[in-house]
Amino acid sequence: MVSNVYYARISPDDEENLGNISRLYEKLGVGKIFSKGDFVALKLHFGEKGNPYHVKPSYVAEIAKRLSADGFRPFLTDTTTLYKKSRADAASHLITAYSHGFGFGNVKAPVIIADGLHGRQAAEVPIKAKHFESVKIASAIAEAEAFVCISHFKGHPDVGFGGAIKNVGMGCGNKAGKQLMHSDLSPWIDVKYCMGCGRCVRDCPAGAISTNDKTGKAEIDTDKCWGCADCIASCPKTAIKTRWDTESVILQEKICEYALGVMETKRNASGAGAFKMVYFNFLTNITPYCDCLAKEDNVPMMPDIGILASWDMVAIDRASLDMVINENRGKDPFKEFNGLSSDVQLEYGEKIGLGRRDYELITL
Repeated sequence: MVSNVYYARISPDDEENLGNISRLYEKLGVGKIFSKGDFVALKLHFGEKGNPYHVKPSYVAEIAKRLSADGFRPFLTDTTTLYKKSRADAASHLITAYSHGFGFGNVKAPVIIADGLHGRQAAEVPIKAKHFESVKIASAIAEAEAFVCISHFKGHPDVGFGGAIKNVGMGCGNKAGKQLMHSDLSPWIDVKYCMGCGRCVRDCPAGAISTNDKTGKAEIDTDKCWGCADCIASCPKTAIKTRWDTESVILQEKICEYALGVMETKRNASGAGAFKMVYFNFLTNITPYCDCLAKEDNVPMMPDIGILASWDMVAIDRASLDMVINENRGKDPFKEFNGLSSDVQLEYGEKIGLGRRDYELITL
């Protein structure tokens, strides 16, 4: 059995794109699965301060409008970050969201930072998986009756690419949950490429990197390292690398298990569909790094492709990656750029029940 993934081409005319988003919403038949009065968490990434490549507020507003018209109660949401930038606490995160155009006046839905002021609020959700017996899901997301995942599809220095699985898994854990997911990831420095610029020292949120007085090269204190990989993205010479053979694999598996925890909070008691969850992937402004960065070389790698929608987070990510590879003449551009395989999150996600890799692409 395959999962349906619906696809609409991107247009230079935003009115046409809004119409296509509405048509994708209709194809998903959300009204048949969600219940009137449900609180619906619209999980998205508002973008780090200065990052222009997040999903457009007008696109999110179109989905929120359709949900409200169908009798649901949507709110936009994300969680606080481990690193100390513009989304590290709820107050700063809200300021960033509003500055990027996600205020109520534009989107007609409130913004709630799901894990609270300091990122501590969470529900402990039992899953009994390989790495976790329970996971810490941000409270507002766990308490919402339904869930719409809105993802900007792009590369990621930890896991190859970031799509629906990454948005649901890492994006819905509270601070403690994020720390647990990252706990096995410790980057290393290839000293022959390090030029001692100090950028990683400046950017490390854990204070785990210093410059060796004798060599002038950067060094990582693995006991202090959070495994957030901010340093990998900040290094201009790609001197900081991930131990792909074990650590990134474990991180991807842990992200999948957190996504499973979110699914467990959205079981449909009515039986009209197993889970009250749908997914939109926006293959626009496809960058090598994630939206956590406002970086001069984090610029789109290829032309915009389109918008995908599905009930299946694994299928929509597989379809998205296939389309990106096809656009890049049959090669995975994220693997070329980040050196990481994207297959783990898809394979493990299917193994633990997040969805299926087999899909049928239906073009509108």
